[in-house]
Amino acid sequence: MQITMDDIAQYHTPKAEKPIQFNPELNRAMWELTQLSSEERGDICERVIAREVEHQTGYKTTVTSKKCEYDIAVALEDRAVKVEVKSALFNSQGTFNFQGLTLEREGRSYKAFDFLFCVFLHPTGTTVKWCTRDDVYDWVKHTKSSGGKFSFQGLRLHKLPDFLRDLEDFPY
Repeated sequence: MQITMDDIAQYHTPKAEKPIQFNPELNRAMWELTQLSSEERGDICERVIAREVEHQTGYKTTVTSKKCEYDIAVALEDRAVKVEVKSALFNSQGTFNFQGLTLEREGRSYKAFDFLFCVFLHPTGTTVKWCTRDDVYDWVKHTKSSGGKFSFQGLRLHKLPDFLRDLEDFPY
């Protein structure tokens, strides 16, 4: 008797591959970010996004205080806009979880910001996408206490929803 590949295929349910994990040899900066608190990571992401928006578009940006309900003010040619920045680490379940997104107050739609920047922190680097507040509204699971959240599964970042745009396309 021999166990064949057909036998294995018939009787074995393969486990999902473990997602790639952060380590300093793969990407030192990404690994360092995992060593910080979520607040520290968020502060860095906010400042980097502000710098990159200003650099790529020429629009003046201002990082706001922690008391403000949005993270960055951007002075467009015709108006000022409010930007929220959310970052998510690729976790051991192979998911990016963006949390604390305030889109509702007391069960009603609420507009604390105009644009959302999503910073995907994965073991090999960073991917940044943006959308309008209205674009993401239906994707968010709204909660009363801690703000809304939404998730993306896997590292196939080229398969993200179409409403998530590249930085160089900001703000239109």
